[in-house]
Amino acid sequence: MKFLAIDDNSVDLMIARAAVQRFNPDFEVITSASADEALHYLKGNSEAVPDVILLDLNMPVKTGWDFLKEYKNLSLKPSRIYILTSSINETEKNMADKEPLVTDFLTKPLRLETIQKICSPDRSGS
Repeated sequence: MKFLAIDDNSVDLMIARAAVQRFNPDFEVITSASADEALHYLKGNSEAVPDVILLDLNMPVKTGWDFLKEYKNLSLKPSRIYILTSSINETEKNMADKEPLVTDFLTKPLRLETIQKICSPDRSGS
C-alpha cells in the first residue's frame, strides 16, 4: 500500500511516516511539504498513484482545499483522501463531509489505530 502525506509541518510528516511504517513496514510513504509539491509528484507519477492521501488543510500558499480543487482536474486513478488536521472547526468538518473526494476527516496526531482503520478491508475496497 502506498501513502502520500501532505503537510507543511515536518514533525507531522515524520509522525505520519512512523505511524504508517510501524503498522506495516512494507507500506511506502511519500511525504510532501506543500500542496504544490504533492500535485507535482502526482502529475509526474500518474502510473503509481498512492492508495491513500493524508491531507493537511491549513498550509501556506495552497491549502488542502486548493489541493482538492486541482486534484479533481487530474486524470488519475482515485486515491482515498483523508483530511488530517489539528483543526476542530465544525465548518471544515462539514465541508469535508460534503466533499465527495474526502473519505474521512481525522484529527492529528495520526495514531496507529487510525492507520488500522484506514487499512481495514471495508475501507480499502477488498
